[in-house]
Formats: sequence, C-alpha cells, structure tokens
Amino acid sequence: MFQNYLKTTLRNLIRNPVYTSINIIGLTVGLTASILILIYLRFEVSFDRFIPAYEDLYRIYVSSTSGGKTTDYSLAMTPLGPEMQKEFPEVMSYTRIHKEKNNILLSFEDTKFYESRMVYADSGFFETFGYQLLQGDPKDILKVPWTVVLTKSLAEKYFGNEDPVGKKLIYNLNETFTVTGIMEDPPVNTHFKFDLIASFTTLYRRSKQEWMDKWTGEINYYLYVRLQPGSHSGELLTKLNDLVKEKTASFTEEDGISLSPGILPVKDIYLKSHLLHEIGDTGNINYIYIFFATGLLILIIASINFMNLSTARSASRAREVGIRKVSGGSRSSLISQFLIESVVLCFVALLISWIMIELLLPSFSRLMTVELDKNLWHDPAFLILSVGLAILLGIISGSYPAFILSAFRPIKVLKGELSSGSKRSMFRNILVIVQFVISCFLISSVLLVNKQLSYIRTKDLGFNKEQIIIIPLNEKGLREKHDVIKEKFSDIPGIVNVSASQNYPGTPHSANYYQWEDLDETEKLVMSSIDVDEDYLDTYQMELLYGRNFSAFRPADEKSLLLNEAAVSFLGFEDPLNRRVTFNNVEDYQTIGVVKDFHFNSLHVVLEPMVISYRKFRFRYLNVRMDMENFQETMDLLKEEWKTVDPDRPMDFFFLDERLDRLYRNEKELGNILIYFSLLAIFTALLGLFGLVSYLIEQRTKEVGVRKVMGSSQILITGLFYKEFLRLVIISCLISWPAVYFFGKNWLQNFAYQTNLSWWIFVVALLLSVVVASLTVGYQVIRASRLNPAAALRYE
Repeated sequence: MFQNYLKTTLRNLIRNPVYTSINIIGLTVGLTASILILIYLRFEVSFDRFIPAYEDLYRIYVSSTSGGKTTDYSLAMTPLGPEMQKEFPEVMSYTRIHKEKNNILLSFEDTKFYESRMVYADSGFFETFGYQLLQGDPKDILKVPWTVVLTKSLAEKYFGNEDPVGKKLIYNLNETFTVTGIMEDPPVNTHFKFDLIASFTTLYRRSKQEWMDKWTGEINYYLYVRLQPGSHSGELLTKLNDLVKEKTASFTEEDGISLSPGILPVKDIYLKSHLLHEIGDTGNINYIYIFFATGLLILIIASINFMNLSTARSASRAREVGIRKVSGGSRSSLISQFLIESVVLCFVALLISWIMIELLLPSFSRLMTVELDKNLWHDPAFLILSVGLAILLGIISGSYPAFILSAFRPIKVLKGELSSGSKRSMFRNILVIVQFVISCFLISSVLLVNKQLSYIRTKDLGFNKEQIIIIPLNEKGLREKHDVIKEKFSDIPGIVNVSASQNYPGTPHSANYYQWEDLDETEKLVMSSIDVDEDYLDTYQMELLYGRNFSAFRPADEKSLLLNEAAVSFLGFEDPLNRRVTFNNVEDYQTIGVVKDFHFNSLHVVLEPMVISYRKFRFRYLNVRMDMENFQETMDLLKEEWKTVDPDRPMDFFFLDERLDRLYRNEKELGNILIYFSLLAIFTALLGLFGLVSYLIEQRTKEVGVRKVMGSSQILITGLFYKEFLRLVIISCLISWPAVYFFGKNWLQNFAYQTNLSWWIFVVALLLSVVVASLTVGYQVIRASRLNPAAALRYE
C-alpha cells in the first residue's frame, strides 16, 4: 500500500511541475530559515551546560543599598568564599575569579604577544568548574603565587611542541609566572572566556592582605561555589544573608550602607543576568523568544502556501478521489495518501535545505557574530531535529488539504457537480490574510528595530565618540609617566587632543561614598565616579555649563570635583559650586564646576549622577583625538613616539566607537535576524501568492472571455483581479498593526532612551506590502486581461 501511495505521489508531483516547484521552493526556504534559527538558538541556550553537574554550580553576588537606591553587582567581597566553605557544609568548593581589564603583554624568549583573556582564580577552580587538565594536579597548580595554567592552544602558540610545564612566562615585562599546568581549550559557549589562569594568591602579593580580607574592602571579584548534590540554594541564601549581616554590621551602622548577597545559577548567567559589571558578554532571553517566533512564523507561511495551493487545486484532484472511493478506497487511506504526498515534498525540501545550510552556515555565523558548530552532520540531535521538523511540517501542511479532499462525495464528483465552494474560497482568503499579517508584522518590526539602532548611532551622547583611539597604560611605570607621554603625543601633527583618565565611555565605572556639606552629614551617598585630567573635556568635546575645569597649574585641584547635571539634580543643589564634601572618608574636597550630562554607560540604562575627580594615581588610559585626514601617517608617528617611551612594548590601542558599538551586540543580532529572515518570509508569502493567482486566473479564463465579449475593458478586468488580492493585503496590514504596536512598546522598554513608535512605520509597511504584492501578481493579471476572447471561450 505504501509503495502505491509513493508511486501515486511521485506521478502527481511530476505531472504538475509548476506547482510542485513552487511548493518545494517555499518549503525549502521555510525549513532552511527555521533550522538556521534553531541552530543559533540551540547554541545560545547551551551556555555553560557542558560543565559537569552544572545544576549545582552558582555565582554569589552582592547588592548595595544606600540612600534608598539598590545596585546589584555581579561581584562579591574577597573573604566571602573561604568563609562559606568554612561555615556551610553544603559548599563543596569555591573559586574567586578576577579578570584582567586590559590586554597584557606576554612573552617567552623572542615570542611576544598581547593577550586579552587572562583571569586569576583560586586553586579550587578546577574542582568547581570541572575543567579537565592535560598536565598538572588540579588541587595544587594554582596554590602558589606567580603560577599560571595555559590552554592547549596558547601553550602551542608560545612553546610549540615543547613541554611548557616549568617554563617561565614574562607578564608585562616585569613579572615572571611559572607554567604549572595545561588544560583543554574551554568551549565557546561559556559566559566567560579565558586563555590563561593565574593563581589568585598573586593578587594578595600585589595588594595588602589586610585590605583584601576586609569584609568592606574590595568588592571586585567574582565568586563561584559548587554545592553538594541535592542542596537547596534558597536555604543557602538564608544562611548567607545572616553571615553577611554579621560580618558587615559595623560598616552598615557607621556608613548607612547595607550589603546583601544573592545567588544566581551559572546556567542562567548568560541569558538572564541583570547584574552590573558582568565578567563577559551576555545574551538576552527575550531575544531568544523573538528569534524562535520568527522561525515559527516563516514555517507557518511555508505551510500556508502548501495548504492554499492544495485547496485551490482541489477540483483537479476531485475525479481521482471519486474513482478511489468508488473502487473501495476508505477515507483514511485517502488521508494517508495526501499526507504522504506532503511529507515527501517536505523531505525533498529538507534535502535541498541541508545543502543550503551547509553553504550558508559560515556566513550566518559571521552575521550573528557567534562561532556555530560546522560539524552538524556528526550531530545526531541536529539530524533528528531537522528530520522531525520536516515530518511535522509535512503533516501540518497536508492535514487540511487531506481532510478536505478526502471528504468529497464520489457521486457528485463523477457527475461533475463539484464546486470549489465559497467556504473553501473563504478559507483560502483567510490563509492569505494570515500570511500577509505575518509579513506586515515582520516588515514593521524591521523598520522599528532599525529606527532604534539609528537613534542609538545618532543620539547626542554628551560627547563626541568619533576619531578617538584609546591607549591602555598596562603597566604601573607607564601610568606614572602619563603626562610625559601626553606631551610627546600632543606635539605630533594630526593629534587634536590627548587626555588621561581612569576609564573610557562604555566601561564599568567606580562607585564611591560621599558626605555633602549642607546635607545630612551622617549619611554617605553612593555615587558613580570617574577620574580624568584637565584635557578630558576638550578631548571628548564635552560642555562645561558653569564653574571651571581642572587645571594642571593648581595643585589643589587634586581635591576638586566636577558634577554632571544629573548629580546636581540628585543632590538638590541650586548652587553646587564650592560645596564641601568628604570623599571616601577624606575631607576638604570641593566642587568647582558642572558638566553637561553625558552617557558614560549604554542607552539601556538611565544616565546616572556622576562625580568627576582629578586623582592622577588612578589614570589607566590615554584618550587621543585624531585628525583622520592622514590617519595612517599619524598612527605611524604615534607608534614611533611610543617607542621612545617604552621600546620593549608595542603600542596597544583600539577605537572608541567600535567598543561602544559592542554594547548593542544583541540588538544588532536581532536586527540582522529580522532583516534577512523577514525577506525570506515575504519571498515565501509572495511565492505562494504567485502560485495561487496563477491557478485562480487559469480557473477563471472563461469568465474573462465572457466579460470581454460583454464589453469589459482591459483596465476593468485588471482592476477586478487586483481588487480581490490587494483587498486581502490591506486587511492583513491593518490586522497586524496592534501586534506591531504591542511588540514595539515592549521591546523599546529594553532602552532607557528610545525612539518613538512613529505612524510612518505602519504606513510604510502597508505600502511596501501593497507594492510587492502588486508586482507579484501584475504580470499574470495583465496577461489574463489581454487574452483573446475567442481563445478564452474555447478554454476547457
């Protein structure tokens, strides 16, 4: 029986090559797009799931509350990890992690490179995360200061085929680390990436131990704990709260600041973290839902195409159904026949889509800026998923036509009394409307996302981000002579301004405690702060509203402060100048000026009150504004001048605007997905419309002839066909508008600063849909209207 079904299916498909081709192309596009999206989504939700028993791995974080404001940091105080393992039996192991903010220069003999992925970790790192070592004892390799574990690829980079264990690596030309272990490269789907791990005890040697071990000292380190299997994180959090309150009670009473811990499963960090100062790039769980919905909508459009063409062609299959029923065929056998036909079509489309995926996957990976697995054919899950998707699509696509066709009454069919019926026409119209509702929704979403991204690119940030390069001062000696380097760089033709600062826009900034004159002097307010020099405002072209800037010729300015407008509003000062303030328990600071608000963070968050200070010992970067007319020549002169200051280190630099663009990586991925896959969705919908119009015009050929004989003009007949289909497109767009409005309002909530949901987005989506639909059916409609009446009346 199955062989008969298959033979009949192939015969029908070959007999109708146009409609078969349209169906296969539509299904291929749908499967290719949806499978690519599923590959990407599978990668996104797989983060940190490779860790053994990842369900028992958590990160501890700290929230700080002051002046009624709570800030959640992804960091924890230094002594919390050791104390937890000591006090809580459910804690199997812990590790504290510190990530180098800047590139470090690593060298071995004549081999020298800048590395960007160095972290420090406790000796419990390997027990906590479960990474496998190729060489070394996991319990001992990170216990001693100045020891380091390398990934396999980094070890080969510096040592080739030699055994690296015991070898010495030079860090920033002034510290020596001993290689004690080699590990496999970590997978790409982890929330923080690294190439080498140095011992956390090294940080104790660099800093004062009594300061690091203070409960209210440095909250600068990430803390991970592995719990005993079956332990409840809620119970741990209760005990953890009691511990932190006990250890920080004096701090809370003295300074009016409360610290409270939180606990976050490691598997949720990448997609669900809302914390400040994350250790690596994060995704967005809401975008996972959007991407999934996009893939599903494309599949729905492809499925509707098949349903529409099948129901439209029902009359041509009616005689076959009638003969089968008269010959004893049951309705269930007919349903099986038509479902097999649709599943076979889907399998043909799947084979083609596999070829397309193989060709498109590298470009898709670049488009989404991720490293997707290219060895899909060795992954049983991928094969099972794609085959299952094809079968499901075949069943769904073929179900309605199968039940409709199998319900024909044989006596009416064989007497020629079968009519297509208004019910089936209405159903086809509903399917076309659904397709174009989806298409209009996607077009509108693309316009909105690109409008917001354009808003981000063009919004006045309060400073000029263009033509600025950032040069990290990675070593203490360089930081101490930043003024010398500034002076040398300032003399180079093509350099407009040079300044030194603690941070640059887009990076995490410090938070400090301030007690202001004329406010409650017992209350310490936590406010964001950055340290900059006297040339910072000019370099970034910021506006000083009133007061004065820092001056290199006023030594007292090292205890002077600038405020932004948000800080003045937050403090409630009518005249903020010359206000006395105690800054981190150091008295006699005073405010000297007010700067126009500028966005130091991304536009996802509200602009914060900012205090700008002039503490030179905290400068870690040079900010260089260049004239781009002779960029390469200027860069060569900069590098030459750098060699006179530091001949052993090549100059490390990057462009500020490129770093700021990375803050909106998730939004760019969303924009890419919507643009390209919306085009595919629209193409699929138009392909189905083309096939449907072709068939319906063919069915109405005699009607066209009669109308022309009765005096209808070519324009009137063309308008008749256009009216029927364009009416459906316009209705579709009108129906899509509430969904677009709901999606737009909710998506824009991700941004503290957002564009408006303009009326023209809806109108442009409507016009585009009408235009492309008109072009799609135009040739066929015009051809039908020009048909010779005599030929039309002889048709059939």
